[in-house]
Amino acid sequence: MREQAQAAPELDSRYGRTPKTGGRSWWLAGTIVALAAIAVAWYVWAGPGSAPPASSSVQATVSASQVTDQHHIGVTFTVSAPAGHQVACAVNAQSEDFTIVGWKIVLIPASDKQSRTVTQELRTTSLSTAGFVDSCWLT
Repeated sequence: MREQAQAAPELDSRYGRTPKTGGRSWWLAGTIVALAAIAVAWYVWAGPGSAPPASSSVQATVSASQVTDQHHIGVTFTVSAPAGHQVACAVNAQSEDFTIVGWKIVLIPASDKQSRTVTQELRTTSLSTAGFVDSCWLT
């Protein structure tokens, strides 16, 4: 029995069964600090102050599209945007199989009105069936 008690520390040391030191706690603390720093950096970068205010949202609605000939279409749309801001809209024309056959970035000058109606003629590569406003944004 006594020989086993004396041999136990030697065997434990030989096979890596030594008492744990504080190394693991430092690793855990370092990981927690690093994750906290990443979370703070993300919050500063993408936090609540980075979203545009609700009043700056821009919406567009197509009211009509008129095919002029095989290579032209007129698209009439209404843009709702904050008064006093210039707006840009990406307008496109699509064929019967939904292929984009024409597009243009349309600049709408600033106005004291919130709602503006615009008619834009697009050149197309082939016959188009409808015109669409892809997106609009403040410039």
